[in-house]
Amino acid sequence: MTDHGAWRSLGDDIYTFVQPQQGWGWSNAGLIKGAKSAAAVDSLISPTKTTEMLTAASQLLADCALSVAVITGPDASHHFGNSAFPRDLPIVSSEATAAAIAGQPIDRIFDFAKEDPHGRVHAYLAATLLPFKPRVGEALRPPDTVFNERHRLTISGREIGLHQLCESGEIAVHIPDADIVFAGELCRSNGTPAPWASSLSERIHACREILDLKPNIVVPGHGPPIGRLAVDDTVAFLTEVRNAATPLLEEGLRIDRVAEIISTPKLLSWTEAEWIVSHVAALHRDLRLADPWIAPQVLVGVAEAWHRNAQAGDSSLQVIHDACHIS
Repeated sequence: MTDHGAWRSLGDDIYTFVQPQQGWGWSNAGLIKGAKSAAAVDSLISPTKTTEMLTAASQLLADCALSVAVITGPDASHHFGNSAFPRDLPIVSSEATAAAIAGQPIDRIFDFAKEDPHGRVHAYLAATLLPFKPRVGEALRPPDTVFNERHRLTISGREIGLHQLCESGEIAVHIPDADIVFAGELCRSNGTPAPWASSLSERIHACREILDLKPNIVVPGHGPPIGRLAVDDTVAFLTEVRNAATPLLEEGLRIDRVAEIISTPKLLSWTEAEWIVSHVAALHRDLRLADPWIAPQVLVGVAEAWHRNAQAGDSSLQVIHDACHIS
């Protein structure tokens, strides 16, 4: 399998950069063209990958120039590569995303490994982020312009609506004249969304707001473009997690134990099934129960679930798991 993504036309001078596989780090990006200018949607997981993406877009940009880049949310996959954008290119995001980027140096993610005495987090990061060679010690490039709730861009007369749908900063990028939405981490194509910060109920509501925009095409944060039915599938997935986990959490079971109990074969069939732990942690916050998990605990729980799923024979994980020499 190739390690390189490719630009794919969605029609109406809109393109998406689709990766050869899903997973943390293998995120999509976008390009929205007007008559003389264009907007980029998201960088990739590293400056190197983003540079490759921009180079591949050179022919698409032969008749116009990038005038702005939009970042869809605080997940590392969508902004770690910001420094590869031209220095004079303005970057726009929600205010909450900007704050998350400012407080999320690359080193901090790897510092979380120190919270795990069993080494699962180090192995998990080695299998997910480290292959992209993030520049530890490098400051992340923040947005230049921030907004709250709604913002509108005009690209050579073409309107683009930016809709903040979660308090943690995730936005939907809506191109009304094409009925297309770039949804970032709000949904995935047969993959578990990653709610590192937002509440589970808020994520379900955000997906419904995307459906209210009535798009014909939704570009998820990871995986191929999807239609409205696939967004419905995301709502159904998250609702199933909420309905199954709520009574167990209210009984006082640990977050990681609840995630293990509710991980049915159906839920485990989605990619990144280990992130069910982060959904249960988000639901725990929604319910305002005692002792909520903070980010390092969530990542440890995710890594433990990844380890457990691999041991259970998930073929998509077993090869990586064995290569990391985890027992």
